Formats: sequence, structure tokens, C-alpha cells
Amino acid sequence: MRAIADVHANPVLIEPVQPGDEEAIAELWRVCGAAPYGVSRPRVCLVARESATGRVVGAAEYYRGFPPEDAYAWVGVHPNARRAGLGSSLLRELARIALGDGIRNMGLFVEADDQRLWHMLDRAGIPLRAHAIEDGHYVELDLVALMKAAADEADRRVAEPVIRR
Repeated sequence: MRAIADVHANPVLIEPVQPGDEEAIAELWRVCGAAPYGVSRPRVCLVARESATGRVVGAAEYYRGFPPEDAYAWVGVHPNARRAGLGSSLLRELARIALGDGIRNMGLFVEADDQRLWHMLDRAGIPLRAHAIEDGHYVELDLVALMKAAADEADRRVAEPVIRR
């Protein structure tokens, strides 16, 4: 479970889905005007839950694809909880888990006019490749490049001298 910044003055936790969350997640998908990819259960499903009320205000999940190192992702945030960094936080946490699960690329569809999703992807800071397709873009999140960038940053920090005064 990871605590993230307040969403409109209410702390939100990102955690694995719990038994009984299915109805709240289905309602979230409905409110967001979308549905998750698969007819099967997702490999990983995270929820963003208001700590004070327990209400699910966001969710992210991925399904394994083919080849098995690829996955398809979906992120949804309730309209009342948007513009607080929740979607990008969910996506970064989902990417971290997927990378540990051997996933190299995570794909999602972005409709041509969905500026909110493009903003969320930019804010998440995950290297990506976008491929124009009918009515939008297929976006591949490059998790290997993300891991390499994190390792390079860690190496840079180790190499910096510590100055004590």
C-alpha cells in the first residue's frame, strides 16, 4: 500500500484490489465511459481509495498480452478526483509492479482528442512510443527504458560526492 498526495484534501492510498471492490470498480469504469480490456481477470488490479471513507476513486489494471512480455493497461480516475496526479501515480505504480512481473512493454489506447490522458502519460514520466491508428493512438510504455533511467539516476546519485560542513 502506498500513500499519495491528498486528492482535494482527502488522503488517498494506492493498494491491491480487495474482495468486494468489484462493484465499485465496475461503477468507476461506467462513470469514466470505458471498460477494461479483457473478459478475463486482470493480472494485476490496483485501486486508489480515499483513506477517510474507503471510497474507490481510481483504478489501474493490466492484462498479459502476447508475447508474454507485453501487457495491456487501463487507468481510470473518478471525475471528482481528477487533476491531482492520481492517474499518473496509479500508472507509475502499475508499471513498477509490471516490470517486476517481467513485463517489458505496456500498451493502451488513447483516443485522438483525449488531452487528459496525454497529460497523465506525460506526468507519469514513463518513456513511450505512440503509433497512430484509427481514431487515436496505440501507446506503448517502455518499461525497460524506465528501469534503465531509474538505474542511471541511482548511479548518478551514488557518484555524487557528499559535502559535509
